[in-house]
Amino acid sequence: MTIPYYDPFGAFGIIIVIMIIVLTSCILQIVISVWVYKDAKKRDMDPTMWLAITLLAGCIGCIIYLVVRDPIASENVPISKEIPFESDSNQKDKATSEKSIFCGNCGSAIPTGAKFCPSCGNPV
Repeated sequence: MTIPYYDPFGAFGIIIVIMIIVLTSCILQIVISVWVYKDAKKRDMDPTMWLAITLLAGCIGCIIYLVVRDPIASENVPISKEIPFESDSNQKDKATSEKSIFCGNCGSAIPTGAKFCPSCGNPV
């Protein structure tokens, strides 16, 4: 005598597993797309275009975005440094150079208290 095999879900067991896999992949796709949207917005890129590409192309769209994305604005701004003059002949120039701040992007003098370079507009 054999004991019959009892499957409580029957054929629905496979369908439930497939539905869980599909639902999980959809949720993962939405999470990735939202991350790409926020990251593109932070990098001053067109976030709606990248959202659409990521939603339509899936993981391939996310990989393409990671390859071509721009650096964050704060990553590519050079730090302004105090640059003293090389000439020691004039004490006035020496005193001025110790207090002057120069733009790290264009090299022009930045007035004290300024938040942006007057020549190129870079933040100090």
